[in-house]
Amino acid sequence: MTNPPDDEPTPPTASPGETLGNAWVDGASEDSAAPLDRIEAQRAADVSLLHTLLEQALRPDAAAREIRVQRVAASVRETVMPAAPATVPTRRRWLATLTTVAAVLMAGVLLRNTFNPRTTATAAVDTALKAATVETDRAYRVQTDLRLPDGAPKELTADLWVRGGSQFVVRQDVPWGDLYLGSDGVDHWVIRPVGPVLTGPEPGLIEQWLLRDQLSLPFLQVATLLQRLADRYDLKLGPAAEIVTAEGAKPVWCTQVVGTKRDASDLLAPDVIRLWTARQSGVAQQVELLWNRPEDQPGVSRVTLRLQPLAAELPADWYRHEAHHDPDRRVLRRGDDPE
Repeated sequence: MTNPPDDEPTPPTASPGETLGNAWVDGASEDSAAPLDRIEAQRAADVSLLHTLLEQALRPDAAAREIRVQRVAASVRETVMPAAPATVPTRRRWLATLTTVAAVLMAGVLLRNTFNPRTTATAAVDTALKAATVETDRAYRVQTDLRLPDGAPKELTADLWVRGGSQFVVRQDVPWGDLYLGSDGVDHWVIRPVGPVLTGPEPGLIEQWLLRDQLSLPFLQVATLLQRLADRYDLKLGPAAEIVTAEGAKPVWCTQVVGTKRDASDLLAPDVIRLWTARQSGVAQQVELLWNRPEDQPGVSRVTLRLQPLAAELPADWYRHEAHHDPDRRVLRRGDDPE
């Protein structure tokens, strides 16, 4: 065997892909060729395409061109695609990739919103507020813990009935009897143990008499309380728990929301509000209002509302003042002299 001279170039060795591409062009069968990987399959297709372009440029024969095109296309379908499934058209491959990325991003957004404590806490309060505005009668037992001016602790109890977002009745235990506060959705009214019944369309009527008699009722309606919690407090989730709000009642699995007051200058509003809502219904099962007062400062330190079962259906006129006093009791509209 004679070796080529040193100054004669050595023909480059064809890759498997180029060899198969030349076989396609020559019409040879590729059944005996070894399977190609993605890169070699692409080289085979490139060789066929280059040969077709050159042949078309030098010999533009329409019939021959059609035969070559069909031969190359058939070879690509039968050999390249099975041997290299990864050679999916670029557009389709990018479309699949983008679809996958979009699905992952969407799932991430959903998971982020689902497990975002702030979002979940806000949703829990919104659900409780929506449930509180339904025209359904509910009863709450209210316990108020306060510190008297002499430093002695004192506990007051009250009963609260609500219907929807505008009707309520509060019965407060006071030393000289029972105090009733309420609204039928139109008029607000106050019934003290002695004296005339006071009524009028202005909500401030009740607050005025609460301040005058120095009574510790910093709430009037559950819906109002929840609305203030949503609007004026920073919310976060607290530990979920099963709670029992009434003697003999079944435990209810609840979501807890903790609200921290944004405006520290609002001294009348509680500093912290804790809300427990039933996970199934969203109804407020328990609400706790907390004031961070110094040890030597008198005033309310805690108010707790606990949902109670209704012993019986309430009378139709329960939220009107007439249902809570004698018919011959004197009634004064706002603006009249109560004395």
